[in-house]
Amino acid sequence: NKELLVERDENQVTALHHAADRGNVELIECLLEAGADVSIQDYDGQTPLHYAVSCSHQDAVRSLLKHGADPTIADFEGNCVLDTVTDATIRKWLEEANPEAPS
Repeated sequence: NKELLVERDENQVTALHHAADRGNVELIECLLEAGADVSIQDYDGQTPLHYAVSCSHQDAVRSLLKHGADPTIADFEGNCVLDTVTDATIRKWLEEANPEAPS
C-alpha cells in the first residue's frame, strides 16, 4: 500500500520514522524497498536517521545509511545527527558517510 509510505500522524511522523525510533530494521528495509523517502522530515524537521541516532539503534542507523540517508540534514533547530549522537560506533559511521564532518 503506497499510502502507508507517505501517511503522516499529527506530528508529520511517518511509518519510517516510527520504525527507526523502534529500531525495527525489517520494517525499515521493507518501507525503503517499497519507495519510502529515506530523508523525509517530521514537524520538527527530523528525519528517520535523527530518530534512530537519538535512540542509538545501530542496526537501524546502518540500514538508513545504506539506503542513502543524509547525515547533514539539520532539523528545524539546526541540529544534524552528528550534533546529537552519543554512540561512538554510530558517530564513526556518520563521519564516514560525511567526509567533510569535523571529527
